[in-house]
Amino acid sequence: MQPRLLPKKNQKNTGLPRYDKPLAVAWLSLLSRAKADWTNAWRSLSSVEPVSKDAAGADANADANADADADADADADADAALDAPPPLELARALAREDPVPFAEQHARSSPAGATWEASGVPEEIADDARAFLRLYRAALGEAAAAAAAAGGEEGGASLWPLRPRQDASNPAYVPRNHLMYAATEAIEKEEGEGGGDGGAELRSLLEALRSPFTLQEGKDAYRVPAPLAPRKGVELLSCSS
Repeated sequence: MQPRLLPKKNQKNTGLPRYDKPLAVAWLSLLSRAKADWTNAWRSLSSVEPVSKDAAGADANADANADADADADADADADAALDAPPPLELARALAREDPVPFAEQHARSSPAGATWEASGVPEEIADDARAFLRLYRAALGEAAAAAAAAGGEEGGASLWPLRPRQDASNPAYVPRNHLMYAATEAIEKEEGEGGGDGGAELRSLLEALRSPFTLQEGKDAYRVPAPLAPRKGVELLSCSS
């Protein structure tokens, strides 16, 4: 991506109100090291919950008899939340696994495991992923707190106001080379053998691409990353080639 476009993309696609260069560098470095699927990884960012001291320590601050202890508890709760295992959707993206199915989207923000070791994030990138998530969760928490202070919606799992904007900027479906190749193969096979409907796969793919930012039932296969070792030929070319 061209450097001049990076600030604008990161501001819009991360859901943050302003460009955060250290966060952007950490995220792009993580994507590179993980060899993550670009589309699914960006889409997975909206599964990350904001974390702030106020939100994480709400229960502790309810006890007005021990302000100092409450502040310490809030700090501890916030630190634990910042360091929690990644959400399922992000963990799968970093591991190049299939995204969470349409029918299970309610679980996309659930922890991928009880611990980082059980999350499925490859060990060689776990430290980078943990560092990025701490930065990102804290940045989201600050943005949510600022929005609440300005009279906007409260931050949180169900009311995070920027999540729809993120999903409206990061598509779920793109014309992946291996999918276009499979659709082309089906048409050529039908033309060669006769009978059947070789264009059905292409029509189904185009239907998904007409609303790329909206998850669609029955279209899970179109979110699956391409093999790391694609077959030589059309799969190695761009769709415009």
